[in-house]
Amino acid sequence: MRGAVGVDLQDWLTREGAGLVGQELVTLSTTPVYDQGVLVPRPMSLRVFLARTEQGWQAMPGGFARVGAASDTPAISMQHGGAVADVWIIGDTPVEPVTLRPPLGADFVRAHPGPLPSRAADNLFWLGRYVERTEGLLRLVRAYNGRLDESGTEPLLDALGAYLKTYQVDVDEPFPAGVRAPLASAVNSASQIRDRFSIDGWAALKDMEKSMTRIATTTQAGLDAASVMSVMLRKIAGFSGLVHENMYRASGWRAMTIGRSLERAAMMADLLATIADLGAPEGGFDLALEVGDSVMVHRQRYAMFTSRWSVIDLLALDEGNPRSIRFHLDIIHQWMGDLALTRPENQMTGFERQVLALRTAVTLHSVQTLDSAALRALKGQILDLSDALNAVFRQEGTAS
Repeated sequence: MRGAVGVDLQDWLTREGAGLVGQELVTLSTTPVYDQGVLVPRPMSLRVFLARTEQGWQAMPGGFARVGAASDTPAISMQHGGAVADVWIIGDTPVEPVTLRPPLGADFVRAHPGPLPSRAADNLFWLGRYVERTEGLLRLVRAYNGRLDESGTEPLLDALGAYLKTYQVDVDEPFPAGVRAPLASAVNSASQIRDRFSIDGWAALKDMEKSMTRIATTTQAGLDAASVMSVMLRKIAGFSGLVHENMYRASGWRAMTIGRSLERAAMMADLLATIADLGAPEGGFDLALEVGDSVMVHRQRYAMFTSRWSVIDLLALDEGNPRSIRFHLDIIHQWMGDLALTRPENQMTGFERQVLALRTAVTLHSVQTLDSAALRALKGQILDLSDALNAVFRQEGTAS
């Protein structure tokens, strides 16, 4: 007598018998099942649940049943046509109602949001970063395509094209895949936190993703692409408006806000170091103002004269400009403490120390001292805040 693989069964039993156990298949009980208009018996297994109480372990009435697909099923498998059903135990007397509602006449007590799990905080933080990165890249690609038909802009376009390649954006594509990638990452982050995220905000993200996918195949380089980027910017502005107006100001909103501010500040420092450098091609100052959506306020303040100092002042050091580095370091500083559950001996976390030191350093800078080297170093220090914040979440597990 041989097994399926050619092993002699008797030799195998003799050799391995001490380590073998024989077990008879249990004959399952049956339950009536309504199938094709008639009641038929089907094998059934019942899973019951125990609850630990002050009086000890107690079996909960009822349970969870699995029902076989055929009358001769030896084992019930959900992958082979099995079904499930809740099992209820009917009592002889009415069951006393159980409710979480407060008693009638009790004073109302406002419920506060619970702790924010570190995983949810991480997804919200990166959602903010990815959305902001998408917006920044849309503005840069729009500026590039808007200048394609202008004469004398080749050096600036070459510099801007090389800069965009550092973000994996190929300007040879009218609607670069590198612009769509961060939005896809934003949608993925939002999908992990649907229970903590606005329904309208989710719809706005998905609509933007569908629009990008659809229009990317028909976009033409030049003014057409610039126009398309403007449409996408208005859509992303709609998402930002929904978040600003509708999202509850709890830890989740603060995590996302810090993510957006960190990304915007880092991208602005990087852009200014590249495009607003004294050695950069002509037109870089105006391009920086355009990408920073600060053309009008610059004209009001400095008339038509554009210089590196005026651009650095407005886009790096101005605490009132929502596109400036200083503005967003102030935002991060404003909300940083609310993301920390505990502090040893009421001391600041490493993240808070880095934010305070960086904000102070930027405040002490002048337009003369904030050169391209300082801006590149500043970008690195801003991105380091992400690691410091992640360390806080790893230590605490939740945010209050």
